[in-house]
Parts: sequence; structure tokens; C-alpha cells
Amino acid sequence: MKKFNEIYEEVLRSSKNELEHLRKSCFYKIVGCILVASSLAGLGIYFEQPVLRSAGILSCIVLAVILVCDPANSYQKTYKEKVVKTFIKAYDEKLEFWYQQGIPRTTYQEGGFERFDCYHSEDLMIGNVDDHDMMMAEVHTEEKNTNSEGNATYTTIFHGLFGLSKLNNSYHGMVKVHADKSFLGKIFPDQKRIEMDSSEFEKYFDVIADDKIQAMQILTSDIMDKMIDFIHNSNIKYELTIKNNKLYIRFKTGAMFEGNILKSAVDFDTLKKVYDIINFTFDITRAIVKVTDEVEL
Repeated sequence: MKKFNEIYEEVLRSSKNELEHLRKSCFYKIVGCILVASSLAGLGIYFEQPVLRSAGILSCIVLAVILVCDPANSYQKTYKEKVVKTFIKAYDEKLEFWYQQGIPRTTYQEGGFERFDCYHSEDLMIGNVDDHDMMMAEVHTEEKNTNSEGNATYTTIFHGLFGLSKLNNSYHGMVKVHADKSFLGKIFPDQKRIEMDSSEFEKYFDVIADDKIQAMQILTSDIMDKMIDFIHNSNIKYELTIKNNKLYIRFKTGAMFEGNILKSAVDFDTLKKVYDIINFTFDITRAIVKVTDEVEL
């Protein structure tokens, strides 16, 4: 498997010049559109009739949104094709990237992470590495609230990367390793919650399982150390569920495959975070497969 610096240099060579030119061009177009729209809106203020004044200002705002969205969308499409797709292919030839596709809602729900009203997924990465089928995509879930007047507001519950890996062994139980609920978790404990041997692990996670013995067999000290080390090294919060021969894992990162027009087209920190997440997903999958193959569950 290639090291990050090797992949990063490959993306730089193939994409940086073209993307940087496009990024700067889009940036100047957006700035120009905003300045023009602001000037027109300023002129609209001088209309004597309030109706004409409001209509003039509103028209300028709509025009600005249309003019700004076009170059921004163009840049995002090219960024995903030239940077993200190249990066993922360089990581492993067997991985494919389809930015207009996502993971189905029902697949995400199988992980049992939370209840939600609205679901959106895009930027699908899919393939087979080390004989393990996997998929990963951006997922955004929201809660919908409607007031007495029928107006709806939406609150983000989760926004980040969600992945699914298939394990080898036919494990039919369920183990959830979810974010520690801290004080509330102690007051209202889940009846299936298991206390682990590692106090450091307990600081970050609550373990919920159908079978305590099986959970302890899967979550060995080595696996718990890997999970703790990833949090320490990346500062990324995540949760996972092992259920019916599959590993569901989600990382609370927000959007990850969107090009920032204010940053370098091939931003080192962004791609390093993606690399670390993919690496960890495969690493923890291999570790769990090894454990489940060695013990009778």
C-alpha cells in the first residue's frame, strides 16, 4: 500500500496546475458577481416606491446566487474528478469513486446509530481491498421540526463519512461501540452496556452488546488500543457497529470531498485526513476479521 506522501505527490503532478487555474478563475468570477450584485442592490435602494425598491434588491440577490453558483459548481465537479478520484485510485486501483452516487438510506440504518427524518448521501467510494468488500460515502442526516404555523426547520444530527465493510466470519450477534454518553449514560444506563477493561477506552466509547463474552472476545486489548490511537492521532470522533457479519463505521467529519475555493486546490491537510480515515477503516476491518476467524462466536 502506498504511503500518503507518494499519493499526494502523484495528485499534485496530475492535477495541481489545472485545478489551481480553475480555482482562481472561479474565485475572481464569484468576487466580481458579488461586487456587481452589491452595486445594483445599492442602486435599488434609491427607488422611491418601497415595492420597486424591494423588487430591485430581491432581483439582485437572486442574480448574485445564480451567477455565484455556476462557477462554484463547475469547480466542485472538476475537483472531485481530478483530485478526489485520482487520490482514491492512487490509494488502490480496485477502488472506484462516483461522486453523484451515495449509500442507500436502508444500509445506513442497519448500523443503528440514530433516528432521523431526512437523509442524503453522495461521493460514493466502493471496491475490494485485501479481499474485503467495502463502501464509503458522505452521509448527512437531519431532524425535521414543524411549528404550529406549518413552518419546518431542519437540524443536523450527523454529517460525515460512513463506511461499510464485510467480515469473513458468520457472526450473527451485535456489538455497538458508540460515543460515550458520559454523565447521562451513568444515570440512564443501557441494560446491554458492557464495562470494558480499559479505562482509557471507556473515556471515549460505550459498548452495547447482545452477548458480553462475544463482545469481549472481539474487542481485544489490541483492537481497543488501535481505536484509541486513532482518536489521539487524528482528533476525529467516530463510532462503529458490528452486526450480522458486517462492520458499520462513521466518522464525524462534516463534508470531506468538497473543494474549498479559498484553499489550495490540492490541500495537504484535507487529503491526509481522508487517507487516515480510509487506512483506519481497512486496518480495523482486518483486525476484527483476524479475531473473529480465530475464536468461535
